[in-house]
Amino acid sequence: LLFDSSFDLVRTRYIDPVTKNQITVKRHIKGAEAWERELLSRLKNLLELLNSRPYTYELLVKSELFAMFALLTANCMSAAASTEKRQNHLRLEKLKAALKFIEENYTKKLSTLDISMHLNMSEGHFCRIFKDFVKKTPLEYLNCYRIHQAARLLEETDMKVLEVAMEVGFDNLSYFIETFKRHVGMTPSRYRCSRR
Repeated sequence: LLFDSSFDLVRTRYIDPVTKNQITVKRHIKGAEAWERELLSRLKNLLELLNSRPYTYELLVKSELFAMFALLTANCMSAAASTEKRQNHLRLEKLKAALKFIEENYTKKLSTLDISMHLNMSEGHFCRIFKDFVKKTPLEYLNCYRIHQAARLLEETDMKVLEVAMEVGFDNLSYFIETFKRHVGMTPSRYRCSRR
């Protein structure tokens, strides 16, 4: 429920540090402090929601989970996590620059080397950071972004499928169709028909 396929700053800043053990959390939360009592209360609410499953329970569960991560982050941040947070901030700035570069240049032929050189980083280091934060390789993200733009063009214009493919940076029609189908679940032509 908390993980999105695209880049998510909230997940990167608050959820990942807990799941990657960058925030020290007590092994046994007894409810001795006010924030612990609130956390346990939210956990109880969450379990009740999962049992009763009222309409919109997924939203309510997600809300409880976010509140629990907020409590953990605010009350369990260790000194090591603070250092990691500073390093993550620098990595995030690089990542934002990479995403901006991809969004401004997706129509061109791009490689991970092109992007890493733009950021003054080694290709290997850039790819590791990118995948760590975005959960996709840079080229997977690039193709995903291109397909998103292609879908928009298919909906909003009368351009031919080949023209759309070329417009968003694909130079091979069959690879474009295969990639589009993998991401969207149907061919570009069928997608266009389904949106009109």
